[in-house]
Amino acid sequence: MQLRIPVALLTIILFLSCNDRSQTESNFPSEEMDGMEEAMRQEFLMTRDPALNIIPNERLVSAKDFMESLVTASNTARTTALGWQERGPSNIGGRTRGMLIDKRDATGNTVFAGSVSGGLFKTTNFVTGSPVVWSVVNDFFPNLAIASMAQGNVNQNVMYAGTGEGWFNFEAVRGRGIYKST
Repeated sequence: MQLRIPVALLTIILFLSCNDRSQTESNFPSEEMDGMEEAMRQEFLMTRDPALNIIPNERLVSAKDFMESLVTASNTARTTALGWQERGPSNIGGRTRGMLIDKRDATGNTVFAGSVSGGLFKTTNFVTGSPVVWSVVNDFFPNLAIASMAQGNVNQNVMYAGTGEGWFNFEAVRGRGIYKST
């Protein structure tokens, strides 16, 4: 008998707590959607001439032409301001993904280029060379799919190469982790 009272109380408490039908309030205020008429009215108010209370079509065409000329001028200015020169390693490198400028070379001429399908290349005349001469560092790496490169901060003689292209490209060369120079 003494066991029935706590079990009955527990059952009643569980039943009442599970049967709570209180309204949960949303954190977001209720908003009614504006209709198409309201959107058209807003567009009209933004583009009309306030003095005439009409949309002057010829000015819209002029404004569109002006905006297109600004975009064209901006793109042209950006691309012509940059002078591009091909620095290699041409097509022998395959799909070049990683580049490392050697911190030990103050001139910036020593550069390593890692390719996801061709291995690791090095040049010592990157800035001053014309043409830049690249050489293969090692054709017998355990994995030629070099996607990223880094150089040690404390010991700049140590370099790291991250390998692999990922799993979403059926032509991708599979990686085998990160390699450290010795």
